Amino acid sequence: MLCSILQFDHRQDMSGLTTPTLIIQSSNDNAVPPGVAGYLHKTIAGSWLVLIDAEGHLPHISAPERLVAAITPFLYE
Repeated sequence: MLCSILQFDHRQDMSGLTTPTLIIQSSNDNAVPPGVAGYLHKTIAGSWLVLIDAEGHLPHISAPERLVAAITPFLYE
């Protein structure tokens, strides 16, 4: 499964997104470096980028309260 995921490259599709997009990056994510979130934010027009103090790639498990705090303003914007 991981091999399949890593073979997809959708960077060319990002600039065409028009849906409001929230990008949440954990401060310590070994799976996805912060530069990826920065790239997405720069490429997706009107996106929001929120860095949360969380460990790992699954902030809904490691820091659920911080994740909810990051999502809430986006939902009510």
